[in-house]
Amino acid sequence: MSQMILWETDYLLSCFLLGIFLAMLYDVLRIARIVLPRKLFIIGIEDAIYWLVVAVAVFVLLYKGNDGIIRWYAIAAVAAAMFLFNLCVSRFVVPFIGGLLRTPIDFIGKVLKRAGKKFKIMLSKVKRRWFHGRKNTKKKAEKKEKE
Repeated sequence: MSQMILWETDYLLSCFLLGIFLAMLYDVLRIARIVLPRKLFIIGIEDAIYWLVVAVAVFVLLYKGNDGIIRWYAIAAVAAAMFLFNLCVSRFVVPFIGGLLRTPIDFIGKVLKRAGKKFKIMLSKVKRRWFHGRKNTKKKAEKKEKE
């Protein structure tokens, strides 16, 4: 095989691997959104930053790999790798890992909510006793003053 064909194959493989890496990076964002839900504004900012990272990564790949000459098969390889990774891996892995990581957070949330309710009940009882006792003391003091 000629050196040019080997170089082209290596370049295509590196483009494909970059696409897989970028898809995995977006999956990390998706899992983080499952574990800790965010508002739409924050999601928009995250997506804008992600696509900025994608643009820079593809630019660096094109610049270093081919001296800045755009080869559409390189961009197509990145896009195809992202699409295939999303189709074959992400659709199963993201919900599984997200659910797996979300379970302890839900459990901790329920425990804290239950503890908060119990603390609130105890606080209301203490408050009632404290203020009820103070009212009785005031009433007794007022009765003694009247007598």
